[in-house]
Amino acid sequence: MERAPSLEKSPSKLKRIKKGEACKACRTKKCRCNASKPTCATCARDNEPECVYDAPRSKTQILRQKITDLEAQIRLVQETDANIALLLNMPSDSSLSMHSSSSYPASWRSDEFGYNIAAQSDLVRLNGWVDPVIGSWWETSDSPPPSGLIEILISRYTQQEHRYTHDLLPSRFYQSLYNPDSTTGPHPALRNIIFLLGCAYVDDRLSALQPVFLRRTTYYLNQSLAHADRLLDWLEAYTLLGFYHLFYKGGLSQGRHIGATAILFAAACGLHALSPPGWLPSRTASLLSLPSSRDEIRHRVRVWWMVFFANRLASAAGESRANFADEDISTAWELLPESQPGSSAEGLPSTVSSLYIAGSKETYVYGDTANTILCKCVALSERAGYTGVIAAKTPESDEAYWEKFRAADHAIEQVTRSLPSMFEEPRFDSTAPHTVSRASGKTNPFIIFPHILVCDATILLHNRLAQAGNATSRDVCLKAAWRAMPVVRKMLVQEMGGSVLPYAALVEARIFQVFASEYDRLHALGDTQRAKVILPELKVLALMLREHTKHFSLAKLALAVLKGMFPSLRGEPGIF
Repeated sequence: MERAPSLEKSPSKLKRIKKGEACKACRTKKCRCNASKPTCATCARDNEPECVYDAPRSKTQILRQKITDLEAQIRLVQETDANIALLLNMPSDSSLSMHSSSSYPASWRSDEFGYNIAAQSDLVRLNGWVDPVIGSWWETSDSPPPSGLIEILISRYTQQEHRYTHDLLPSRFYQSLYNPDSTTGPHPALRNIIFLLGCAYVDDRLSALQPVFLRRTTYYLNQSLAHADRLLDWLEAYTLLGFYHLFYKGGLSQGRHIGATAILFAAACGLHALSPPGWLPSRTASLLSLPSSRDEIRHRVRVWWMVFFANRLASAAGESRANFADEDISTAWELLPESQPGSSAEGLPSTVSSLYIAGSKETYVYGDTANTILCKCVALSERAGYTGVIAAKTPESDEAYWEKFRAADHAIEQVTRSLPSMFEEPRFDSTAPHTVSRASGKTNPFIIFPHILVCDATILLHNRLAQAGNATSRDVCLKAAWRAMPVVRKMLVQEMGGSVLPYAALVEARIFQVFASEYDRLHALGDTQRAKVILPELKVLALMLREHTKHFSLAKLALAVLKGMFPSLRGEPGIF
């Protein structure tokens, strides 16, 4: 019986083939190949299908590829040496507390209120670099990121935490993210959404990690619900996922859907009914067990207002009514000291519905914390949005509607008048003193956003009437737009396009619409001189929106809509 050809012969008698001529199957299995066609001897013996051969390459092509590979390896070695050295020389805990930053005053981030942003500037200089040596962790579903990467992601998240709440997480929470034990501390869903947001807002190499953390976040959210495991963490993580879609992916509908679902789940946990003296949901069931300490009560109050902020912000973006009414909320704005009562002058809980009661002191916000001011302003924007959108169609005989309209208008005016200066440092504690840093001429992302939101609320309430020809409402909108411009200019000068809340892009788009409509109206009347006065404001707004587009998909959407709405401005330089 004949033997199989060539394979049983001695290697010295085999015809040697040139490098690169072996079939793909033999190269993969690292077997000897005789390059026979259509099937080589090895593949014929293994009953493989016809062999696949690469197109032959010239020596020049091969050498060029080798040069490219060597250059890539050299760059990798250089980056690895530089960045590993930086990771190994990170500041110690003692030196972190002494580190300072001109962009973020140290008083913004004490141990009591959160992770020290200023101390992380050395890590930010890594500029998103991920060492391939430590990059294989994502290949296993349960492996946490390396501690150096966690440090970078925490640093980035803390720099943008003000976009989701002004009630900042304590430093002990961030320290717990290093714990590899997923059964203790924050739920993996919450850990991974924080890591996701840490790599979401800068378009660099770290953004490539988004699919990894998004997949993990979704998986662990499902696991948390399936096992009813740390439901408060689930709620916080799910709300942050809504911000991710709304701000960074331009998913308005998905952001609204998540915001609507989250607030209903929060109500099922009884978080909408936390008020003194017991701080327990007295008339409603709760998915959560009873709180064991005031710290736990404070945590629940904090999570509620973060969920509320997300829900109202998404509703205001679409000028729609939120799916959970103000009147059903009795949770106090914050957990006050036990010696300090948490009620308004009317003897009612100091909460959302108090804003619209005649003579309420709740609209005087100068003494409120940064988070309370933020939540009050976004509540006004949501109320103004769904009230104002039907104003032009509502008859004067509908007294109930116009009473609500006037109550919202009055509340917006009172809050606007009592806002702290945009040069004041944020107050995270109601007992903290007011500190104005006007001498520096700088504002900050905590205090500046409410100044934008109140202008937004005014425009939302009156804009439909203005568009219908109501001169009074048109003047009110213009007044609000002019009042917002020093704030917009300050953001532009301080290069805050990527640090302020992304929702600011929608507010600026509404302000742009007010000015552009007035520009068109004046041109139609032949009053070109007054129309020219508006052009510089439109250019500033357009420039600010373009700055936002470098960071947020939401701004790109807003700018595209404006370009379609106002063709008369397309020929003006510096706008579109």
